[in-house]
Amino acid sequence: MNILLTNSGRRTYFVKYLFELKDNYNKDIKVFVSETSKNTSSFWVDKRVNKIITPRVEKNNEHYIEVLLKECRKNKINILIPLMDYELHLLALNREKFKSI
Repeated sequence: MNILLTNSGRRTYFVKYLFELKDNYNKDIKVFVSETSKNTSSFWVDKRVNKIITPRVEKNNEHYIEVLLKECRKNKINILIPLMDYELHLLALNREKFKSI
């Protein structure tokens, strides 16, 4: 199962929790984290984090969705968990695109 946390920023506790699930219950979980910069703290919680750099949501909504869809397809993401309120509405509007992959 591949799980993506989007716009993770400093929410390292979510990343740590997913690795606890992986280590204790389901070794097949792969954790992906997206953010706009490689310097975000959630990228460095664990060496097993799969890092995805995305454009800023507020700069260009369409481009953000295109990049996210491409990464979800490429990495076979099963679960996408948005961590920023701003993107919730945008992801909801594009729900069918994500479901189709």
